Amino acid sequence: MRKHQQKQILNLIATLSEANAEIKRLFLCGKTSHVLKLLEDCQDGVVQIGEFIESVEGKGTQTVALLEEYHESLYSIAVGIGTADANFVKRLKKQLLQIENSVRREFIQDRIEIAFLPYKASMWDSLESIWLAAKDDPRCDAYVVPIPYFDRLPSGVLGQMKYEGHQYPDYVPVVNYRAYDIEARQPDIIFIHNPYDDGNCITSVHPDYYSDKLKNCTELLCYVPYFVVSNDVQEHFVLCSGVINADRVFIQSKEVRDTYVRICEEFEKEHKCKGSFGNIQSKFIASGSPKFERVLHTKRENYNLPEDWQKLIGNKKVIFYNTSIGAILQGNEQYLEKLRYVLDTFRNRSDVVLWWRPHPLNEATYQSMRPHLLEAYEQIVADFRRGGWGIYDDMPDFHCAVSWTDGYYGDPSSVATLYAATGKPVLIGNLDISSSIDEIELMFENICDGGNYLWCTSINFNSLFRINKETWIAEHIGFFENEELNNWRAFFKIIMIDERLIFVPYSADNVTEYLLEGGSFRCTAIENPYKERKVKYNKNSKFTQAFHYKDSLFFTPHTYPGIIRYDLITGKVAYYSDWIKDLEAFIQKPGYGYFIRGVLVEGRILLACSGANAVFEFDIENYTYKIHEIRNGNMGYIGICFDGNDFWLVPTENGSIVRWNPKSDIIKEYNSCCDTNDNKPFPYQNINCENGNVYVLPVNGSCALKISISDDTVEVIDAFQDECELENSPTQMFQCNYLLQENIDGVIYAYSAKTNQLLAYNDKTGEIRKQKLFVTKEHSRKIRSEQYQHGRKGENGHSKAALQEYTLPLADYLRCVVEDTEATYAKQSVTGIGEKIYKLVKEEVMGK
Repeated sequence: MRKHQQKQILNLIATLSEANAEIKRLFLCGKTSHVLKLLEDCQDGVVQIGEFIESVEGKGTQTVALLEEYHESLYSIAVGIGTADANFVKRLKKQLLQIENSVRREFIQDRIEIAFLPYKASMWDSLESIWLAAKDDPRCDAYVVPIPYFDRLPSGVLGQMKYEGHQYPDYVPVVNYRAYDIEARQPDIIFIHNPYDDGNCITSVHPDYYSDKLKNCTELLCYVPYFVVSNDVQEHFVLCSGVINADRVFIQSKEVRDTYVRICEEFEKEHKCKGSFGNIQSKFIASGSPKFERVLHTKRENYNLPEDWQKLIGNKKVIFYNTSIGAILQGNEQYLEKLRYVLDTFRNRSDVVLWWRPHPLNEATYQSMRPHLLEAYEQIVADFRRGGWGIYDDMPDFHCAVSWTDGYYGDPSSVATLYAATGKPVLIGNLDISSSIDEIELMFENICDGGNYLWCTSINFNSLFRINKETWIAEHIGFFENEELNNWRAFFKIIMIDERLIFVPYSADNVTEYLLEGGSFRCTAIENPYKERKVKYNKNSKFTQAFHYKDSLFFTPHTYPGIIRYDLITGKVAYYSDWIKDLEAFIQKPGYGYFIRGVLVEGRILLACSGANAVFEFDIENYTYKIHEIRNGNMGYIGICFDGNDFWLVPTENGSIVRWNPKSDIIKEYNSCCDTNDNKPFPYQNINCENGNVYVLPVNGSCALKISISDDTVEVIDAFQDECELENSPTQMFQCNYLLQENIDGVIYAYSAKTNQLLAYNDKTGEIRKQKLFVTKEHSRKIRSEQYQHGRKGENGHSKAALQEYTLPLADYLRCVVEDTEATYAKQSVTGIGEKIYKLVKEEVMGK
């Protein structure tokens, strides 16, 4: 018997008990006819209870026997009512108590009923393996009840109702929602995969199935996200009604669960509504996603392709092209141009076949949110389908496409994450790229002098380069081991000591050395911090600088909670963090981190505090520290340099450049030199002292400056100003002026974010050199092939990751897939997720 059925019986018995009390009252009032009528009603009620029990448990139960005795008592009292006294009510009450105890003892819950309520057939994979586990349990009645939904019209109102019950696999016994009265059946558990209720701009499930209503129809409402993520989940996926109302939310990983918990706790704190999400810690469960289970168990032989598709494929490689809702909304007209570019690229090739599967809600998205682009989109689809040179897949089940294709190309989405789990290559498209690029254009924000070469790391992918000082031709040296292939801003700065380069980890996970002799890398992992601080640790912005002193390097943090000392002989790491509590008392804006830049002066590192109006001094002989408060109106500082007598500081936000002498505590300010127009932070890039002057280049500020140390005159550096006066382009990767400012042998090197050029300026001669840096076609082709292999296999310490179109163009990716002759893929191993989830909910409802 189910718990709900036992509860129904107990409720009916409670009704009989209430009737007994009323019978006593009526009897004492002498209303015999009313008593007889109520006794008759009670007899009918007892018969109904008995019949219900026998329909569930069969004949021969002790409880039904007791009910029959109770029925006899009711009949006897009715017959002898004329001579009866009020004590008969006590006898009835005693019998009812025996019946209640029997129900509780005899009908211990041994069955559960679960209702699975998917709305889109294409999203059934998020629930399927749970259903498979439930249906195989003889003690569970599992029902798949697809529910109707609506696409929204451009005005936001609900359009025509849709129902996809006929689109599920043949092995799934679908129950029509009209035949399953959810309020009457009160399933023990309900599973949903749509959390939005009326909060989605594109679709809405039928209002009868909004989560607040379902919560009143079940003991346990469970939400399993219809999507998976490659990194982390965005806030709008968390703060929705289905998540609020669900009793349990099953999450794909511990990391994503931690984000759900953090966002919900922050929301409750900010809005003073503690408890709105229920018990947050027990609500969210890192179970893994059934979607991974489904995709990894999919095989080609499960699907029979149409004959014309088979003929088109032949022996060619096939690419799964996935287009998503998010990219449509972000890209507008540009997205349509991107579509045309991709289709043209494939149309002109005879060695690969395009398998295009748009998101099932693409057309509905255009209709409701971009109606002015709907006709153009429909024309592109119609032309493609009419052309007959590719496959257009509008089936609800995307797993057919996954099993039959050799690689993925398209938007970042849940499908891309699932595809990557198969081990097959994945290339994430870039909306801004709509042409083929033969040579790699180098972009960087660090540079290091190495004799005849300048050394740098790519800002947007994992690679080390060296640049010939004469020709400015870039040469690829290698990929960093034990780092992600697509690391953005992996290393903030490079230090050269003797015959080795040492890299300061920003988003990278290791302190890495590169030995020039032999060309090998050596990595030392950094400990993950465990204590929460005022400045929140961000794994993608760990350290910004390193200072060489004797046999050690001292790494200074941006958000990492501590300074680390790296022993250059042993490679061991020591951590210093006792200064944090004192410094955080000065920090006004913890979002800016601890420090960005500093200077080494006579065994002391002086660091500009990026979120505090202060300079932090760290003695690297005895590891003691001081905090110097700068008493002016600035909030914090992004850079610092030393002219031999005074320190110069540039502010994190609009404000004055400061000249400060720590001995006399004299401060001189240079006001409003280079403020940003819209009060963006980081007006400046860095500050350098050279040749009796201080040089400052802008990030978001308006001008490049030179300040005379001797007479305080301020002038604009025309050599750098041309770049500042250019308008930002929508296709710029960074919407700012300069990404780099470094002084090498009296020459100021800068990298322009607007023109992607390296600039070298000699202030003594006035000479300026500007040039984009490219890797040769031959080397670019080689790099891209290596990127493909590293992304494909996760070789040499790399973890396998999706490739990115901004580093591996579509044409090169297709070439690599065609040339890839290996038939095996390093797929993830995922099993038992559905069984685990089912076991958890069953135990919660039934008890262990």
